[in-house]
Amino acid sequence: MNATVEAAQQQIELIARIFAETGITQLYKNLLRLVVQYQDKPRMVRLRNNWVQMDPRSWNADMDLTVDAALGTGTWEKRLQILAMVAEKQEQLLQTLGPNNPLVSLGQYSNTLHRMLEAAGYSDGERYFNRLPLDFQMPEPPQGQGGEDPTAALVEVQREEIQANIAKKQAELQLQQTETEARLTLDKEKMLRADDRERDRIEADAILRAAKEGIDPGPILELMRRNRAIEQQGYFQ
Repeated sequence: MNATVEAAQQQIELIARIFAETGITQLYKNLLRLVVQYQDKPRMVRLRNNWVQMDPRSWNADMDLTVDAALGTGTWEKRLQILAMVAEKQEQLLQTLGPNNPLVSLGQYSNTLHRMLEAAGYSDGERYFNRLPLDFQMPEPPQGQGGEDPTAALVEVQREEIQANIAKKQAELQLQQTETEARLTLDKEKMLRADDRERDRIEADAILRAAKEGIDPGPILELMRRNRAIEQQGYFQ
């Protein structure tokens, strides 16, 4: 079915090509000759959505012209697919080699975008993309003002990001270390309090036993307190 449709469209395009290369070509040659012969002053005409001044008095009335009937280019879907592939390749080259590379220019890329809109049926491509000359070149940045290498700028950004991540990790480790030290100090204090309570209980029991047996508890208590001071120093070292 696709082959049948394409064959019918190619036959229509062939008829249009024959009309273009015979009658239409001769018609516009005659129009050119009449304009050059009878227009005696400049006038403003609309050309590609721009108003320009036209003065044909200096033109050559025998100029040749060529008609492009787009014979053999297939359906508009195929033309759009081909233009999309061309645009993709142009984008890759512009991204890889830069806007001022020797293979494709921004003007050629702009022309491809306009051709895609025309193939899709949009005649007002200037509403979506500016039309640039085919040999358009990006101006060179002044020395010392934005002339840095994009790769170097990217490396600098990545380096700053790595440094920021390292600083963040260091801050997190410092916070964890502070929390650990505070938790250890709190645990030590809890242990000392528990030890104090236990020793107080032992001292009370010793005093009670010594009182029952008629023994002086002074030496026992002094020994227990001295051992407690030594142990507390060991906790905080």
